[in-house]
Amino acid sequence: MLDVSHAANADPEVVALYRHLEPRDISPATVGRLLDLWTGDAKRLENTLSWLGEVERAKDCMLINLAGVTKSSIGSRRRSKTTRDESVCAP
Repeated sequence: MLDVSHAANADPEVVALYRHLEPRDISPATVGRLLDLWTGDAKRLENTLSWLGEVERAKDCMLINLAGVTKSSIGSRRRSKTTRDESVCAP
């Protein structure tokens, strides 16, 4: 448990050791630390997804600007993203 909570080691084989914990091994501080780690993971995932969206938009803009691809042809493979601000891809 110390490896998970203090070293933030969430490897599956380490986390699986929770089965061997006794009720006396778990304190409010331990639960709080695990929730902090979980919150941090969720924020990193959200930031990663946001960053990935920016990368995809930049890739689309590069295709438009460098290859002369029209926005509608890119939109045909990603219909939900065709309403972007035109200024984003301005040459």
